[in-house]
Amino acid sequence: MAIATKRNITERKQAGETIHQSEEKYKRLFELSPIGITTLNMKGVITDCNPAVYREGGYTADELVGKHFSQIAPLRVSDIPKQIKMFSSIIRGKTPEPFEIAYTRKDGTTGWTEVHVSLLKANGKKLGIQVLQRDVTDRKQAEEVLQTEKNKLQSIINAMEDGLTIQDADYNIIYQNELLRKIFGDHLGEKCYRVYEGREKLCDGCPLEKAFKDGKSHTSERKVVMPSGEVAFWENTANPVRDAKGNIVSCLEITRNTTERKQAEEKLRLLSSVTQQVSDATLVTDLDFNITYVNKATQDLLGYSIEEVLGKHLGSFNAKPLPESLEQELEQTVTSGKLWVGEMVKRRKDGSTFLGKCHISPLYDKQGKISSYIDVMHDITDRKRAEETIHQQNEFLNNILNSLTHPFYVIDANDYTVKMANLAAELGDLSENQTCLRSVMSRHTQKISF
Repeated sequence: MAIATKRNITERKQAGETIHQSEEKYKRLFELSPIGITTLNMKGVITDCNPAVYREGGYTADELVGKHFSQIAPLRVSDIPKQIKMFSSIIRGKTPEPFEIAYTRKDGTTGWTEVHVSLLKANGKKLGIQVLQRDVTDRKQAEEVLQTEKNKLQSIINAMEDGLTIQDADYNIIYQNELLRKIFGDHLGEKCYRVYEGREKLCDGCPLEKAFKDGKSHTSERKVVMPSGEVAFWENTANPVRDAKGNIVSCLEITRNTTERKQAEEKLRLLSSVTQQVSDATLVTDLDFNITYVNKATQDLLGYSIEEVLGKHLGSFNAKPLPESLEQELEQTVTSGKLWVGEMVKRRKDGSTFLGKCHISPLYDKQGKISSYIDVMHDITDRKRAEETIHQQNEFLNNILNSLTHPFYVIDANDYTVKMANLAAELGDLSENQTCLRSVMSRHTQKISF
């Protein structure tokens, strides 16, 4: 006798088919995923890796599967203790936050991967560990390049002699470079006008306000009382900073302390005022003897305007070129830091000439180096003519005195020294600079009156 039973297994078949389909779907995802997937058992032995893992690291399945994760080549030795500790924590049920770790590829290069670890469970039972690995090498390399460039930029900014600050649209300070932090202190988040000028509202003529309004660069000069109490002048230039959509989100402001320049300009103004009043022509040249400054007396003496003189070589106004030996003497004297004095024939704009006496000497910068030369020149033509006239008159007088047949003396009233004697006197008893007056007078009947 036979007993037959009949059971409806449709649901079981459908469930089995569903499981099979899920497994196939998982397998396809596992095989095709661009993200590396590695599974480990509860002892830390690698049970499987998808193709993305082999592709990124260059290793084969034989080099990874079946090995304890702490013994595989990609894991750097220095990271092993930390990873073992993390594995112990995971199997106790504590899932770590995603992290990034460097690994060694088979070709010896270093890659970076972002790791997501999760515990695999079924019916409350721990089956193993799944590791998702997303290669972030390109991003890390880009970040390293970006960080290197950022460090370079920061070094440049910190080395600047200018201050650099960034303010948002509400005029809050969101960046200060090292120079400004040293002078004013660290004031991130505070209003720029309160920190830098001690005001409770925007500064008059604020370049930031203008830059925010029209999107252009603006510059202003400010007189500021420093934290030390010193009064300083600052030149501030504001430039708008835009986001990816072109909207102005902040302003970069470069601040330059112009106090020394202002003081130098004031000194130069005073010097210019003084030199404009002196009667001697004053010319300043660069190191190549090209004229950079002249006073009014120079214009009057030469007959040229300032524009016609500036940039010309100092020797351009000589009536004729200096002898080479004299030119070398002049240059060697002033370049060695000494004063050169000499006479030169100069030519005016109208073609006339004059004899000029030149005093040329070096000027020095703050480091003590020669930065320029100054030539103080005056017209000595009339003086030379007068000296020549006096010389000719003296020659004429000497000729007359020497033509006399009797002695002639000029004697100092204080010490009776003979100051002048004609030829007849010198042939007699006394000549110039002798003092035997009494013996001379006793032998001569002629009386000399003073």
